[in-house]
Amino acid sequence: MGRVLIKNTQKAKFIKIIILLTAIIIFIFIQREKRSYQHPDQITELPKFEAIDINGSKVKSSDFKGRNLYIQFINSRFQPDIFLLETVYTKWVNENLHFLGIISDSTDLNLKRRFNSKNIIFIEKNYFDLCSKFNLNPNNGFYFLVNKNRIVISSGRNDLGYERGPKVFLQELIKGDFFSISELIIENKHVNDFKWFSQVNNLIKNNEDKEYFIISLFTEICDSCSGGNIIQTLKRIYREKNDSVYILSILNGKFDSEDIINLKSQLKISHPVILADNKLNIKWDSLIKRYREDFLTDIIFIAEKSGKILKTAYRKCKCYSSFFNYVYSLIKEEK
Repeated sequence: MGRVLIKNTQKAKFIKIIILLTAIIIFIFIQREKRSYQHPDQITELPKFEAIDINGSKVKSSDFKGRNLYIQFINSRFQPDIFLLETVYTKWVNENLHFLGIISDSTDLNLKRRFNSKNIIFIEKNYFDLCSKFNLNPNNGFYFLVNKNRIVISSGRNDLGYERGPKVFLQELIKGDFFSISELIIENKHVNDFKWFSQVNNLIKNNEDKEYFIISLFTEICDSCSGGNIIQTLKRIYREKNDSVYILSILNGKFDSEDIINLKSQLKISHPVILADNKLNIKWDSLIKRYREDFLTDIIFIAEKSGKILKTAYRKCKCYSSFFNYVYSLIKEEK
């Protein structure tokens, strides 16, 4: 009896180990699949291809020469895929933009009702061949935005949606509406020239003994993002205890006072951190609606005590290294 119990116990443990190992293997496989196909080997220009559209006509990549082109691969099992195409189509169908929908299965999608313009082409028969041409997994929906010179200027997963996906790049390509930090901060200007920087202007006036003011603006902060790296660099500058420099971080309106307490505690921040006032939030929100929130986070600038803004850096320009080199050069001069 005892031996039977031992054997059963050992068998149960063995089964549990097998189940656990199987679960781990499945998890690793899924994660590898995600990593492999969420970010495919990025194509930089429109590949050459030939295909047959759903009306039986031949389609070639050369047909789109000199045209702005929005391409979307649609796995018809996933509704967000077709919803994204509908959104882009509705907003941009009357602009200088052509559409190419590459669909795994057009059954029950009511394409003629949803898309009634001549400047959209649907391909179904060559779906898998074209996935291969574009370095895509057939199971994952993806979009590509291509300019007149066949250059891919934006691409991403369909499940990012319109706002986080192609929106800004469509505005840039079709409308020439490029985001520039000068809409919020302009170098060689004064803080008091910008009404939404009243907080900083008052700060400078109240700290006339400081020569320089380093101001960082965030909509999000985490350890692993560029905002976290900026905080770490600011901490190093603050630890040098250079009396000529004042450091301040400003968080926009999605944060509250409790977030500041948690943030300072978790990231061990010693320099002042405050919430943006209403004026700055209004300006910030208007730009977020026009562009995207991630375009507006991790902004930093340095100003003189006169209020003159000397240099700026922000995520899109990838210029933090040169910015902080400049900051350190100023601090060394002061010492």
